[in-house]
Amino acid sequence: MIPAVIAVWQQWLGPAASRHAVRPLDPTADAATAAAAKATLTASLGRDAHSLQYAATPEGARALAEDMAAVNLDRAARRPAGSPPPLFFVTDGERGVLLAFRCPDEQPSYGSVSAFLRHAKLSYWLQGVRDEMAVRRCAAEFRRQHPRYIHLLQLAVHPARQGKGLGSRLLRHLTRLADREGLPLYLEASNPRNRALYLQHGFTDFQTVQASGGTPYYAMARLPRGSKLQNEQQQQTLWTKSAGHGSRAWSTFYTSRTTFYAAPPLCLLPTSSA
Repeated sequence: MIPAVIAVWQQWLGPAASRHAVRPLDPTADAATAAAAKATLTASLGRDAHSLQYAATPEGARALAEDMAAVNLDRAARRPAGSPPPLFFVTDGERGVLLAFRCPDEQPSYGSVSAFLRHAKLSYWLQGVRDEMAVRRCAAEFRRQHPRYIHLLQLAVHPARQGKGLGSRLLRHLTRLADREGLPLYLEASNPRNRALYLQHGFTDFQTVQASGGTPYYAMARLPRGSKLQNEQQQQTLWTKSAGHGSRAWSTFYTSRTTFYAAPPLCLLPTSSA
């Protein structure tokens, strides 16, 4: 009787464990999974406050989100020769998606400019450029001190699955990988709920950019656990200054090489929940 119960339990647990596992995704090798991941990216980005702010209509926000999801998938598939593969992971039937790049191999995605022009209000496009410059100054400050790091570009959880722990599952996978490789992590969160999630996973506030529409961007960083860098950070008080348009952002600990991108600030981290 007991062996039969164990066998049934194992049969049930097998598919569940597979469904909840974090799996790497190669968009060039698995078209069906890539399409499902794109649907999650689109659904999550379409509800993001910045997408809704910049787009002329709610329909335009979804179209903008769909274009940006396609751009990010293309960016992951068309990396420069010799560069490491993107850190592209999915979980729960592609309802949770994480996309990150090892830097300095990360390349700017100029395709997002045309997508933005097709769907955004002209006034918001101009504001978006100013926002982007301020956001990229934050990344520039970080990059000078840490020329090798991982940029968490996008964390998306499908609205139907938010609040189920998918975002935390993906983040744990990424932070463990970063710890093994001894690399810092950097991201730009798009709302306070995201920021709270990243704080739970060891990220630290780096700088805050007050965007044109009133919704801020939160630049955040996480140093590899147990590293010399983390020990130094624990011995210092990280001082940050809010960075607005035309102002320079400072930090006593983080600095980086200046690099600017042509794309508006749409490499966002849609709402996900622990």
